[in-house]
Amino acid sequence: MAEDWKRRRDREDEAEQEEALKKNSSQTLGSTSREGAIPSEKFDEFIQRAEILIDQLNNLYNMFAAGAEQLPPAEKRRQLDQLMVTLTYTGKPTPSMLFKCNSIVSRYTTYKERWDRMLKDVESGKIKRVAGPKNQRRPTRQSA
Repeated sequence: MAEDWKRRRDREDEAEQEEALKKNSSQTLGSTSREGAIPSEKFDEFIQRAEILIDQLNNLYNMFAAGAEQLPPAEKRRQLDQLMVTLTYTGKPTPSMLFKCNSIVSRYTTYKERWDRMLKDVESGKIKRVAGPKNQRRPTRQSA
């Protein structure tokens, strides 16, 4: 019985923490002044994560177009979209952070247009997806 209360209490604590995070994120997302700006360490972490996700997504889309992947990477793209929205709407306390953010956003926009065009071309049949050799058997050596 004590474990039930403990679990219930843990769930309530988690719910309170989620509400606090939502409040903090909504305040940070809506602000554009220096007061609501995120710390530079966290901002740099967001930028690095965005760069890594852009590179990973580009590789995954190339693999999808080549036929190595069956489905486009929708989940990773959704994560990157959310991260880019966060980066775009948070306050940037220094001009260097503003420059970094603008450059990564422009890079993301360029790749996003490329990925959308690639998906359209795959769906229309302009890009032929080849997944490797078609059931060709290798000749085996026979011992004499």
